[in-house]
Amino acid sequence: MKGTYDYRGGIASEFIGQSNVGDINSLFASMSVDFDTGVISDGNLTLRSGNNARSVDFEGLVNQGLVALNASNGMLVNQFDIISNNIEADLGGVFTGNNADAFVGGFELLDQKGQPQGYPFHFLSKLNSVSC
Repeated sequence: MKGTYDYRGGIASEFIGQSNVGDINSLFASMSVDFDTGVISDGNLTLRSGNNARSVDFEGLVNQGLVALNASNGMLVNQFDIISNNIEADLGGVFTGNNADAFVGGFELLDQKGQPQGYPFHFLSKLNSVSC
């Protein structure tokens, strides 16, 4: 692959997942990938479960279709307030298709605020390339 591509996924994306506060109601993820340099930038993952939403930014590198992602700025909110801005994230995935047409990622987000069981999310999501 050569060039820069934007990957976006939302309500039409395929995703599965759950948390200990309920099923995932919605998920949106996006990132830009420069296949010439291997740099992944402007990544964001936002998902809702029940009355809570979690969001995390990320960046990383791609090497032979596999990615290494680093998360930052994680946040857990409800309809009234910020519950935590200390989200531990484990992010990863691979590009699929003949020309990296899609990205399939796996993610785990855990609130580190000291909740007895935390708020883990486990899910897989498919992001489709939307521009070349």
